[in-house]
Amino acid sequence: NLSRDQLDRAAETRMMAEHWREGLSGSKAVIIANADDPLVVWAASSSPNVVWVAAGQAWKDDAWSCPSCGGVMQRPGDDWFCGQCGFRRPAPSWALNGDYVLDPHGSAWPIHLQLPGRANKANAASSAAVAAVFGVPPQVALERMYQVQAVAGRYDVVTFHNRELRLLLAKNPAGWL
Repeated sequence: NLSRDQLDRAAETRMMAEHWREGLSGSKAVIIANADDPLVVWAASSSPNVVWVAAGQAWKDDAWSCPSCGGVMQRPGDDWFCGQCGFRRPAPSWALNGDYVLDPHGSAWPIHLQLPGRANKANAASSAAVAAVFGVPPQVALERMYQVQAVAGRYDVVTFHNRELRLLLAKNPAGWL
């Protein structure tokens, strides 16, 4: 998440994108990233293994200029690109489409959540992509997401295949209120 609602926890958004870009450069990790956010795309593009998700971006005021060259970003419809250097939105493999997650094979999987709002549907789309990286089918992942009734366990540590994983919040919808 690279938007101003995070400034109480992070520095300037462009600087954070630069740090992410440096940190991800050459990483062997699979990166799941929002194709709709130019700053996230620019940061994640330094990694050779990115899975792009069209999860949407309601707040656009942090990326009016191209993070690559400083040119003015063009935003026709859901697309975006820099008219100066050609930096543009990558083709997503996964997408949120209303109440469905579209997977890389074109299958549409219904999203049924107990958590309200579009932000949680976007999180579900991204989470389905993450689950797929670990071999969990979208249907199974999305069915399990329905079990979530609250997000009180931010930053919980869980064990998966004898590895400790830290769960981080992908988006704080309360920050937009």
